[in-house]
Amino acid sequence: MRRVYLRRLLLLMLLLAGPVGLATAGGFELGDRVQIGVRMFPKMVGGNLQISTKKNPSGKLLLLVAYDKDWKTGQKVAEHLKSSVDNIHNLPLEVAVTGDLDFKPYEADHIAGIFLADKLSKGKLDRLIDFGIKRQIVLFSPFEGDVARGVTTGLYVATRVRPALNLTTLVNSKIRYNRLFLKVAKSYE
Repeated sequence: MRRVYLRRLLLLMLLLAGPVGLATAGGFELGDRVQIGVRMFPKMVGGNLQISTKKNPSGKLLLLVAYDKDWKTGQKVAEHLKSSVDNIHNLPLEVAVTGDLDFKPYEADHIAGIFLADKLSKGKLDRLIDFGIKRQIVLFSPFEGDVARGVTTGLYVATRVRPALNLTTLVNSKIRYNRLFLKVAKSYE
């Protein structure tokens, strides 16, 4: 069991160390933190030990890319997720983009993860953090400072890129990660 986690960790680190550049034919390129976050997000959702409880009625894991003002980045993030990841723990994925930060069109109990495609105001971010806690959703932000403010997961950039976890939010939302994730991640409380 430990070998599987070590292989996954090694794969995660190799992915993060790989070339950065999600440019499209139209020339639009995502920011560095968003690019790295797009590759890290499925791993962070998959690190949730209760991920299989998040299947929607069609048996898929719903990953939402949420934006406030930057629809174009939201679309590019979703396109990359759709083209690069087809399952998490052998559970097929459904990826959707939304500007509705109340997530009314979606069954909240069946959202496996939410990727923030642009920086949110404090009020909107606080509402989203509360939503994620109440619904036990892995909320991922690639933006500096968001995990310290309460977002479930994100990234920590220093001499190397590491996953970041907000331990208080994890406890409040009852989301559990394996010890390996907890060991390698930058933790906030």
